[in-house]
Amino acid sequence: MPNFIRTPFTYIKTIIIFAPILISTCAILLSAYNFDSKGIFYVIGALINTFVGWVFSRAWKYPKPGMRRATAAEILDNPDGRKVRPNKGQDLGSVNCYIFGLDANWGIEGLGSTPDSHALFLAFTFIYILLGSIENSKGSGSIILLIILGIFMLLSGAFRMSSMKCCQWYDILIGWFIGSGIGVCWFAAMMLMGDNLNLNVTYFSDPPGNSKCNLSEKEYKCDIIG
Repeated sequence: MPNFIRTPFTYIKTIIIFAPILISTCAILLSAYNFDSKGIFYVIGALINTFVGWVFSRAWKYPKPGMRRATAAEILDNPDGRKVRPNKGQDLGSVNCYIFGLDANWGIEGLGSTPDSHALFLAFTFIYILLGSIENSKGSGSIILLIILGIFMLLSGAFRMSSMKCCQWYDILIGWFIGSGIGVCWFAAMMLMGDNLNLNVTYFSDPPGNSKCNLSEKEYKCDIIG
C-alpha cells in the first residue's frame, strides 16, 4: 500500500521537475508540425526569461534553504572555501532543483534559490499564453490549457518548497513576479514584430493577412481578407 500511494506522487514530481524542458520541447515540435515559428519565438523568450532570472539570482545575497553564509571566522580559517555553507544536519534538498540540473550556476556561489527557476519559467509561459488567448479572443481550448498550467504552477511551488526543499515561499513569489513581467514584455515585443512584418508569432493568432480557408465542393480555397 505505501508503494502504491507513493508512485503517483513520484510520477507527478518527475513531470514537474522536467516541466520546463518538456514544455519547451513540445513547443518546438508543435512548430515543426505546423510549419510556423510560434514555438521558436516562445522558447527564445523563455531563454531570455531564464537569463534575466539568473542575473537576478547572482545579485541576491541570500542562499537556498539548508545553507547559510559563512562567518568571518570560518572564512579566515578557510579563505579558499565557499562563503556559503550548509547548516549542520540540514537537508540540502533535491539534486533536481534547477531546470538543467546545474546547481553550480544559480544564485550566490551557485547555491541560491531566488527566483525559483521553475516558478520563473511557468509564470512566463502562463502569461504569454494568457495574453495570446485574450488578444486573439480564443475560448475553451486556451482556457483548458491555462487551467493545466495554473495547476502546474501550484503543484510545482508546493513540491519545491516542501518535499524537494528547493526554495522558500518568497522565491516562488519573486519567480512568478519576474516571469510574469518578462512574459508581458516579450508578448508585447512579439505583437509589435508580428504587426510590422505581417507574421503570426504569438499563440492563437490568425494566419498572416487574415487568410481564411475552407473546404467546399471538394476544393480547398483560401481567401485573403484585406
